[in-house]
Amino acid sequence: MNISEINWGDDSAERDPFLLEYFVTSDAFQRLKSKSKSIVVGRKGSGKSALRKKLEQTFELEKDTYVINLSPKFNSIRNILNDREIVEKFGQEIFFQHT
Repeated sequence: MNISEINWGDDSAERDPFLLEYFVTSDAFQRLKSKSKSIVVGRKGSGKSALRKKLEQTFELEKDTYVINLSPKFNSIRNILNDREIVEKFGQEIFFQHT
């Protein structure tokens, strides 16, 4: 088989109908599944949508557990990271470390 013949799926997890068939369970997924973490933050293409789809499948029958998608505007996040008190006391990475 030639590498160009491999179907790698859609570039977008939202549009890939087979995503859950080849989803690879990661440490990040396990932390979310066990509810030790509850918010996912990441750059475009980092796997957030894939995690969301898998979590929706995992929790679809569990009562009182919801998977939601929040997409704050960039300016909202930038305002948090530009807050002088947060940066001076905790550093810019605090937002990402705790989410």
